[in-house]
Amino acid sequence: MKYEYKIYICPLNILRIELPKEISLVSDFLEDDIHSEHSLQYLNRVLNGEVDHIEIGGNSYDLKIQANYTKIVHRYYEEE
Repeated sequence: MKYEYKIYICPLNILRIELPKEISLVSDFLEDDIHSEHSLQYLNRVLNGEVDHIEIGGNSYDLKIQANYTKIVHRYYEEE
């Protein structure tokens, strides 16, 4: 794997993932917008070749999922 990560349960008994700062939006996305099996089903449809790509939106994020690349955009994120 290209990036190191840490998966843990925080004091509030919530599953969390810690990623390097340059890809921290991924951990925010996983913790905030993945609440059901739908996103995994969309990903599997792309990886299984049923569709070329899928574009979906969550609470805070928009995704474009392709077989070899996924783009995650935070709607409210401002670069510092």
